Amino acid sequence: MADPFELRQIVDDLCRKDFFAFAIRAFPILEPGKLYMAPHIAIICFLLMKIFRGDIRRALVCIPPRYLKTYLISIAYPAWLLGQDPKMRIICASYGTDLAEKFSADTLKLMKSPWYRRVFPNTHLDPKQQNKTEIGTTVGGYRFATSTGATLTGRGADAIIIDDPIKASEGHSPTARAKCIEWFKSTIHTRFNHPKKGRLIVVAQRLH
Repeated sequence: MADPFELRQIVDDLCRKDFFAFAIRAFPILEPGKLYMAPHIAIICFLLMKIFRGDIRRALVCIPPRYLKTYLISIAYPAWLLGQDPKMRIICASYGTDLAEKFSADTLKLMKSPWYRRVFPNTHLDPKQQNKTEIGTTVGGYRFATSTGATLTGRGADAIIIDDPIKASEGHSPTARAKCIEWFKSTIHTRFNHPKKGRLIVVAQRLH
């Protein structure tokens, strides 16, 4: 019979190295029950691993609501990235402040769990940087939450994640679309710490 402690170490090591395994194991920490597999989940996780390795620096994920795109990309992925490199700086934006703060709170809950701290023992949260918009590490990394259209003065990022940049109800508004596009062009692309290495992910449902 396999030793339970040894099996736990094997699973933890797999979660540390592979985001797909991490996302499966992390899900029950935030939601009741387990994560049921579907082909699109494996595809998204494969894409996120390629982004992590630097094979891809720009990604667009268009998928309908309730397909776990936010859990995978905006909640679990930033936690995993900070586990890989606690100095990493991540900006996550959504169309509304409340939405952005909810995603941030879920990431914080995951990172404060005993399981996460066991998998990533070298990533330590800064108790002075745990608020509605920012999750900071003791070595200067962070996940910073903001809303579409907000200013980002003084903020730099190694990775930027934009999740639902516009409300579904505003998808057919030329004014709302133009405002969002202008913010994207004038603000987002100036926030990378290293423009040639910065990674950008946009995830949304197709509205127009």
